[in-house]
Amino acid sequence: MTTRKSLIAMVHIAKSRMGMDDETYRDWLAKNTGKRSSSDLSDRQLGTLVQTLRAAGYLDEAPASAKVIAGKGANRPTDAQWKTARGLVKKLGLDGGLDGEAFASFVKRVVKVDNPRFLTKATMASVLIGLEKWWADREEKKGMTDNKGRKAVSEVE
Repeated sequence: MTTRKSLIAMVHIAKSRMGMDDETYRDWLAKNTGKRSSSDLSDRQLGTLVQTLRAAGYLDEAPASAKVIAGKGANRPTDAQWKTARGLVKKLGLDGGLDGEAFASFVKRVVKVDNPRFLTKATMASVLIGLEKWWADREEKKGMTDNKGRKAVSEVE
């Protein structure tokens, strides 16, 4: 049986593999668990979080047979990261998907990488956070206006 201390350690290993600084990590943790510290999570929540991080490829190495868009290696984005990026790019309606100029420009602006094929697990984590924030901002703005771009009635004073 895995101890609480080792579960917390695994979460922090995943944090470093995702390339997150402390504040970004706490924001991410709060978004996903409702708590800003892994020590505030119950044992069950910690176990679930560790399973999620394993499934995303942050704790176990991807199998050698895994398809990766930009080469193979321990530091390359996981299939789960590419799948998440693909879904967010589709929701945002970026032309060309992951292969398009819009995504390449976003990657260059967010993580200063010339081409998405040069992404690492850590830089991909930053790209995913940026895409999620972009999507959240877009959804928030939709809620503040009607379909013709006018302020919603509840927003007008």
